[in-house]
Amino acid sequence: MRCFLALPLEMQVKNYIYNLQLDLKKSLAFNAKWVKKENLHLTVKFLGEIEKFHLSIIEEVLKPFIATIPKLQFQTGNLGVFPNYKNPRIIWLGLEGKTEALLNLYNKCDEISKALGLPESNTLFQPHITLARIKNIKYFDYNFSQINDNDSQEIVFDKLVLYESILTPRGPIYTELQKFPFNC
Repeated sequence: MRCFLALPLEMQVKNYIYNLQLDLKKSLAFNAKWVKKENLHLTVKFLGEIEKFHLSIIEEVLKPFIATIPKLQFQTGNLGVFPNYKNPRIIWLGLEGKTEALLNLYNKCDEISKALGLPESNTLFQPHITLARIKNIKYFDYNFSQINDNDSQEIVFDKLVLYESILTPRGPIYTELQKFPFNC
């Protein structure tokens, strides 16, 4: 099964981001595949294909570690693109605040991934919420500064979730497999 570890968003934050997506859709001069409101989250670690027996190992290692983490609080940050403005593929929303705890969480999830023998990621962890995926764009000159000046939204994370992702022609379907509550 195709899985990832992520921080789910509260409905208030999803509504804020959805409205931001609507504003962007009106002003962008190209097509993008927008993440559905119900699928918005912050991916901590994409695991890829795992076997069912991995679930108990993940739980055994993550549960005690996660129980020591207090809830994580941030503000929405600026918009950006991956990998760069010359060849954008992802439009994302960043976070502002002390992201060290998030980096520690990523490192623990990365350790688990390595211990399970899963492929390593070749990219640095940059906390973000994916808003859209861009396909076949020749030129990107959109200036996010007007939108980046908008009021920010508080984001509170109180758990880590292991999701299964089933890809369909209509978009991915995410199913919660395990929840790991923080020490709130």
